[in-house]
Amino acid sequence: MSTADRKLRLTKILLETDDEATLQAVEHTLAEQHERLARYWDVIHALDWSKEGDDAAVLAPAIAQLSQFPEVDILDFYDWFARQLYQLDGRDYAEASVAEDESLSSDLFLYARCAVLANGRTFYERVRANPTLFPKDLYFDALLRLPEAAYEQRTGQQLPRAPKYIYSPPTQDL
Repeated sequence: MSTADRKLRLTKILLETDDEATLQAVEHTLAEQHERLARYWDVIHALDWSKEGDDAAVLAPAIAQLSQFPEVDILDFYDWFARQLYQLDGRDYAEASVAEDESLSSDLFLYARCAVLANGRTFYERVRANPTLFPKDLYFDALLRLPEAAYEQRTGQQLPRAPKYIYSPPTQDL
């Protein structure tokens, strides 16, 4: 069943139910999801751009904040992080990320997607909605270290698995 089909099915169930317990459970789940997303964006917003030029210093407060999450939440963040990068992976975004006279590199496009994510929720959502707003020649590959560094700081170990979404090169349909 596709995501769209599942959404339609759930919407129909919610519209037809008069069970207060079901409605409260759905509201609770949605509130938890909203809170979790806000926490994830708070981590991204913790990047310290006053230290621009020193990637480790820019990342440090975000790593410190994320490393305070329980292990399972760091892994969930990792999946969310990968999904955000994955959602920017497409020809329209890729073409907008470089000047007309430049060639496109899969690696540089990944680093450019990192820069979009690193610039926060508002900027990210604007670019997602309008690929022509994708900044040209702006990269922040250091962001890729965030989930792993936080997990290592928390556990002393490397991330135990790959994320649910693959965001690394090769880029889709380039």
